[in-house]
Amino acid sequence: MAAPYQRRFDTFDYPDEEPVHRYVHCIWTELKLWNDRTGFNVEHIAALYRDKANTEVLVPILSDCNRNAQNEPSLKWCYRAFKCVLNSQVGQWFKEDVERKLQERRVGNHVA
Repeated sequence: MAAPYQRRFDTFDYPDEEPVHRYVHCIWTELKLWNDRTGFNVEHIAALYRDKANTEVLVPILSDCNRNAQNEPSLKWCYRAFKCVLNSQVGQWFKEDVERKLQERRVGNHVA
């Protein structure tokens, strides 16, 4: 992905643009967390965050985000579901995880 997008992604800015839809879809599909027929793999994502909350908290958030955009074409559905999750408590944990990994990378590269 081009550098201008990468800088935006590092600040969790995912503009509603076709290249971004493709990128989000590709990442989530590669991680086996997205399926074009069923949406997010709710159980797998819930397992990733089971140390932060129980499934009674996680599953409804993820399921609602899946349903909210389900009638869209798959790229747009994935993007809208991702944005929905990003704006939820699960998204906050995701942001914290990404920020921690970026910080570790900066420290590892002696940039910090």
